Amino acid sequence: MTRARASRDALVVVDMQNAFCDPGGAVPVPEAHAQLPRVAEAIALARDAGIAVIYTAVEWAGIDEVPLGLRQNSPRLLEEWNQSPNLGRGCWGAQISDVVAPQPGDLVLTKTGFDCPGLGQIAGSLGVERVFVIGTTANNCVYAAALALFEANLDVVAVEDCISSFNDEMKLPWLHNIARFLGSVVTFDDYRALVGRGRVR
Repeated sequence: MTRARASRDALVVVDMQNAFCDPGGAVPVPEAHAQLPRVAEAIALARDAGIAVIYTAVEWAGIDEVPLGLRQNSPRLLEEWNQSPNLGRGCWGAQISDVVAPQPGDLVLTKTGFDCPGLGQIAGSLGVERVFVIGTTANNCVYAAALALFEANLDVVAVEDCISSFNDEMKLPWLHNIARFLGSVVTFDDYRALVGRGRVR
């Protein structure tokens, strides 16, 4: 099987970093940890089909890059911003989980907050029309990514089984918003079928 690059689809993997996906991270999201195998499978399916894979990751080069809202509402993040479990540049917490690690040819876009500047434009520049979105957390960075892709006039498809948050109360309303206003929400099985139609052999 050859891994030719499909022209229509991309997969955006949002913030699957140790800080969120590992129980020892600074902001552990248990559902993100539980979803790691399925997220890894989703990425493998995309690569198999020649779909571009784009990662986003939060990374702070200095204390001034910690967003004001997080400083006010999560002071521990500010106090420990450059400690191993956290999101300082070079910290273990800022690294994408080994379970879903990028491979050569994947794009990794870093950011300091929820929004990833340029995500929509970069996805559009790849010539794609439809973008699948997976990752954490639904109410913050996943929704911000979906909104950026929507604003870039791309077809946004969120894969609900591969999107996590701290609880359903913080997850389901944002998936509903995506389905109602930004694009569509599908199951992992739907995603597998959609990706499989574009597989290049």
